[in-house]
Amino acid sequence: MALKVDETIDQNIAKLSKIDNKLMQLTAPVSDCEIEAQIGGTDERQRTTTVLVRDAILKYDQTEHMFQEQLTRLWSSWIGSQLKIQKLQNDLQELCQHELSNGSNGISASNREWADHEDRDVGRRSKKVVEDMELCEEVSSPPSLESSLSGSLRS
Repeated sequence: MALKVDETIDQNIAKLSKIDNKLMQLTAPVSDCEIEAQIGGTDERQRTTTVLVRDAILKYDQTEHMFQEQLTRLWSSWIGSQLKIQKLQNDLQELCQHELSNGSNGISASNREWADHEDRDVGRRSKKVVEDMELCEEVSSPPSLESSLSGSLRS
């Protein structure tokens, strides 16, 4: 009977050891796992390579940060352009008011020629700038983590 108990204890210890090993594998940090990822080279060809998850996430974060900075610069530029457009519009209105107050029929010949060729629809021009920026965001948006890290986890 004691022999059977010892045998059962040994079997239970072996089972617990296997469970402990599996638990260690399952609770290991995912960042230490390797994955196969598609990496684009300078020739724009995709190559499969093995990388650590932590390295892939770091590279993704750096790329996202770079695009975020670029987007911030573009929006800042857009705001500056809007301010310039508003200033030009105000200057044009002041010029028209000045010409009218001087008894002329509005705009001088040289200013009329400029105004005839200049697109004064500020609303339409603003929409065009926003559309261009949205297109730029779509074209230069950072790849998603899923698309940049295709493959399966390996430990």
